[in-house]
Amino acid sequence: EKWPGGTLRLMPDGATLSTITERAIFGTCSTTLADWTGPRIFDEVSTVTVDVGSGELSSSTRDAILNDQSINAYAIGVDGRWELGQFKTASLISTGVYILSGLLRGSRGTEWAMTGHTSGETFLLLQAAGMRRVPMETGQLGIERTYRGVTLGRQLDTADDELFTNMGVGLKPFSPFDVRATRDSGDITLTWQRRSRLSTRTIGPLGISIPLGESVEAYSIDIYDDNTYTTVVRTLTSTTTSVEYSSADQTTDFGSPQATVYVGVYQLSAQVGRGTELQAAA
Repeated sequence: EKWPGGTLRLMPDGATLSTITERAIFGTCSTTLADWTGPRIFDEVSTVTVDVGSGELSSSTRDAILNDQSINAYAIGVDGRWELGQFKTASLISTGVYILSGLLRGSRGTEWAMTGHTSGETFLLLQAAGMRRVPMETGQLGIERTYRGVTLGRQLDTADDELFTNMGVGLKPFSPFDVRATRDSGDITLTWQRRSRLSTRTIGPLGISIPLGESVEAYSIDIYDDNTYTTVVRTLTSTTTSVEYSSADQTTDFGSPQATVYVGVYQLSAQVGRGTELQAAA
């Protein structure tokens, strides 16, 4: 029997938030996606086996994927830890079961989620069909709400409640990159490069363009006591992509100026605060 579609309802009043008549393609990972700590290049070593039931997946080419971030885009993980990427090859091994390989890992700022996967995680093919982004005011972020997914033609009480808290991950700035340190008489000047959720330009006659993507530019910089990145001894702030960590402050924090400091750099969002952290030794 063909599924007729459904509505997403907000409880307790049952207000309809969205209607979906297309079917999404999703399923379960029966193997564990291996850790990837390399740069943003194709992972030609790792594979993951996914079962998408009656859904179908298809292969593509390296050039097509590099030219279009929507081709064979996927999410693998669990709530609160999703890695986004794209796959080149989908090898069918039985009905609905594919081995995915040629993986472009850590897309859209999710490189922090390229480690720690487990078997049994959810796989979702990222496509317009069968998916909806539900509008939400920023004041509603971080608040648990109750939803029901109701098949078209059925009563509201035929569906179960699902609890979900929108943490505004789609609003968090990506982690910065390329932290560097220069030293002068013990003072350390830390610099970094920002990234953006907006479209960027890195080549061409007009030069590099990385739009801010936020209402104001602001950063928060944690100084850690060692390379375990667990204990913060000082937090610095900046409105530019640099900050000074003075010799006097280093002496207060560590007893003397440091040859190496371990830092965590965040870009700030006016809506959701700290973005994704970049940890680095400098």
